[in-house]
Amino acid sequence: MSQSAKTVRVAAIQMASENGNIEANLEKAEALVEQAADRGAQLVILPEFIPTGYIFTKAIWDSGEPKEGPTVQWMRKLSKKRGIYLGTSFLEAEGDDFYNTFLITKPDGSETGRVRKQTPAAFEAYFTTGESNTHTIETELG
Repeated sequence: MSQSAKTVRVAAIQMASENGNIEANLEKAEALVEQAADRGAQLVILPEFIPTGYIFTKAIWDSGEPKEGPTVQWMRKLSKKRGIYLGTSFLEAEGDDFYNTFLITKPDGSETGRVRKQTPAAFEAYFTTGESNTHTIETELG
């Protein structure tokens, strides 16, 4: 079976987040995602914990979000608005547990895949729970 080569334009965004300020961090990230989409990016990836900032104190638990929380809703809306795949990780809260969850949304605004970090490293292990899974997200891009 022959497979044809596919060109995919990807943007990897780097930005500093303000610890605990989800709304401001998503607003700042949105401008950068828009810029990447304007430049032709089909897949835009944001840094780990972009919504909460990467701080490991008990205060991070105040920023835990449910499965369909503000970050996921923002990602769905922005993916659909710009017709792009969008990925980042956020602090997902489920019951008494917190996960470092990575999500990709599709151009139609739906979720294409979600994985929770399996082995939190160093201090992260005190604040988040790991979960065994495939760590593979299938998309139309590959």
